[in-house]
Amino acid sequence: MPSVAAVPNKKGVRPMEWTKIHIQVDPAGREAVSHILIEAGSPGVEVTPTGVIGYFPAGRDCLEIEEGLRIVEDWAGPISCQKERVTEEDWAHGWKKYYKPLPVGERLLICPSWEEADAGRQVVYLDPGMAFGTGDHPTTFACLLELDRLVNPGMVVYDVGCGSGILALAAARLGAARVFAVDNDPLAVDVCRRNIALNGLEDVVTVAHGSIEELPADPADIILMNILPHVIIELAPAVKEQLKEGGSLITAG
Repeated sequence: MPSVAAVPNKKGVRPMEWTKIHIQVDPAGREAVSHILIEAGSPGVEVTPTGVIGYFPAGRDCLEIEEGLRIVEDWAGPISCQKERVTEEDWAHGWKKYYKPLPVGERLLICPSWEEADAGRQVVYLDPGMAFGTGDHPTTFACLLELDRLVNPGMVVYDVGCGSGILALAAARLGAARVFAVDNDPLAVDVCRRNIALNGLEDVVTVAHGSIEELPADPADIILMNILPHVIIELAPAVKEQLKEGGSLITAG
């Protein structure tokens, strides 16, 4: 395994070292592999043309990952795994080369903050950092398609487990009057807040640290839950009470 020396950054602090794990797998197995890496503790994943990449603190025992990959290999075909040691500064921006503007449905365009957006669509500029949600993950893309179909001007939308804020921002761009987003990960809340400012939507989108208890008491027209399946099942009864009569619950996980 090649190693990368930790070089002090401009502040004189040595960047943290990570193990980069590149799982080469056929497209059919990439969502399952992404889930395995995130469940094992990777703060995010890169979906590349050949597979999925995750990151773990250097020295981390990867037995749990290997066991999960063997299960996926039974139905998704051969899987190979490559590891290398990298510093935080090496990978923090490396994933950006895979992230390009993404048209969604009839109205939306998800555009990285460092790219130029095509005219003619409702543009959401995004810098996801290490929070979940770039738009190209199948669950996120499916939720975006439903928003493109369902959101009408003046609606109230709640986003439970907002990650990067991509769904909340999309709802606002499509005409929602008020959007409330929550996430129990402080990193996600911080990233979401930055993306709200990036899009100039501070007057429409509000984000808070926590779960459904942080949402307003008034019911919403649409509630989004793009989170792990067992959490969706756990929260579903309470979420139902916060949905307007005839409203829509969009879930993926």
